[in-house]
Amino acid sequence: SSQANRWVVPLYYQVPPTVVKRGFSRLDSMYSPDSPGELRSDLVVAALRRFDRNFRAGRTELERRMVLDELEVSKNDFTKVKWNAQPLFQAFSVRLNISERMFFTVDVGETSNLLSRLVTGLMITAIILSICVWMAGTIPAFTVSVGDGLEPESQAWMQVIDE
Repeated sequence: SSQANRWVVPLYYQVPPTVVKRGFSRLDSMYSPDSPGELRSDLVVAALRRFDRNFRAGRTELERRMVLDELEVSKNDFTKVKWNAQPLFQAFSVRLNISERMFFTVDVGETSNLLSRLVTGLMITAIILSICVWMAGTIPAFTVSVGDGLEPESQAWMQVIDE
């Protein structure tokens, strides 16, 4: 199963933890400058709610509270939780539909799955081959004369590749 998963884009996209950390660091500096690394629990739930609303995550309020329950409560203020934790980072994932998975396969070449790399390699090969055929078509040795006063055309095999 893990071998098969290397070929395609996963069904769920996990937002990189560095992105989530950057967002929570901003919230931290705005709303909790006196206790870095800790935020009021309602702010964490609100962030999850916004993410769910914008990315159609379909998570319920109870499920958001369950994520919150996995976080360590501040020793100084029971209304705050320590946000720099793996359970919170894992909560920022979204299910990809078929169109989004195809986009990641075809258009995002740096993804780690093999099918995406294969598609990217084929597209680059096709572009390079097309450019080479076009350039070769400008060299008289690779053209065919079709008649007096008419411009010479590329050889038949070159026209097939170019189409």
